[in-house]
Amino acid sequence: MEKKKLKRLLISVLILTFSLIFFVCAPFFINFDEERKVKIERLFSDAIKYQVSIKGTVKYKLKPLPTLEISEVHVSKKNENSILNKVFLRVSIFDLLRGKYYYEKILFDGGELILDLDDLRNVFINDAFKKQKITFKNCLLYTSDAA
Repeated sequence: MEKKKLKRLLISVLILTFSLIFFVCAPFFINFDEERKVKIERLFSDAIKYQVSIKGTVKYKLKPLPTLEISEVHVSKKNENSILNKVFLRVSIFDLLRGKYYYEKILFDGGELILDLDDLRNVFINDAFKKQKITFKNCLLYTSDAA
């Protein structure tokens, strides 16, 4: 009787362990092809009211928390063109596996960003940015006149 319980417990622990490993590693096998890049570009463009295009790669990283690393992001509006070296998005594994790109934290790392202060006010009023934490690291921020 005791042996049966021990065997069930061992099988349960093994199933749970393999399920957890599969769940954590599954996003590494997601191919961020052009279609997925376009979804991410559209998400950014709608949120910040600038035209966003990803020229580099999109990688999934599991460094302390699940993160998407996007390299060489071009941001433009009218005559203003900016290039960000890397953008890190903290994402939920559940949402990523479902094809949703909801992000909790954004880190802009390196590059330069030209902002129109009038548009920036509209961006922060946007519901998509109300709960997000946005951090700039090693970025040159410029402001432009709306005229």
